[in-house]
Amino acid sequence: MAMSEALKPPATEPAELIWHDGIPESSRFGDVYFNRDDGLSETRYVFIEPNKLRERFESVPNYGHFVVGETAFGSGLSFLATWAEWDTLTANHAHSVLHFVSFERYPLTQDALKRALSRWPELGPFTEQLVDQYPPLMKGVHRLVFNGGRVRLTLFFGELKDGLNQLPFCADAWFLDGF
Repeated sequence: MAMSEALKPPATEPAELIWHDGIPESSRFGDVYFNRDDGLSETRYVFIEPNKLRERFESVPNYGHFVVGETAFGSGLSFLATWAEWDTLTANHAHSVLHFVSFERYPLTQDALKRALSRWPELGPFTEQLVDQYPPLMKGVHRLVFNGGRVRLTLFFGELKDGLNQLPFCADAWFLDGF
C-alpha cells in the first residue's frame, strides 16, 4: 500500500528523504534542502541579505512588528536564521514581534527536522525550541510561539494555494522558494 493510501485526513504526507553525508534530499523531487557546503550562509545570502533584514529589523520600533512570508518551510533553516537575526538586532525592543508565515506541502518529520538542523550548533537554542514545538503532520494551520510571544511561526501544512486562501496576511518580506 502506498504511503498516501495509508494516511487518513487530516494527516499529510511527510517528505520522502534520502540522506547524503548528513544533507537531506527530496527523493520525490531530487532537490536538496540546502547547500551542501554551507546552507546557513546560502540562506543569509539568498533571503536575509537581499531583503535587507538587518537594516529593516533595526528600524522596527518597540511595540512594532515585522512579517515574513515564505513559500516553502523545508527544514526550517530560513526561519531559524531569520529568528537568530531578529533576536540579535531587536534585543532592546522587548515588545516588538517577528511573525514568520510559512507553507509546506511535504513537511519533514520531527526527527528529520532535528537531524537536518543539527549541522548548525550556533542555531542550537533556536533549533531546540522549534523541534520541541514542531506540530504533528496534520494538514492546516499550526501556530508556534517563542520568546514570550516576540517570535511567532505560523506553519501551513498543505498546498500553497490553499494556505494562501486560508491565511490572508501582508508580509514585509517574502522568501520565495527557488524550487
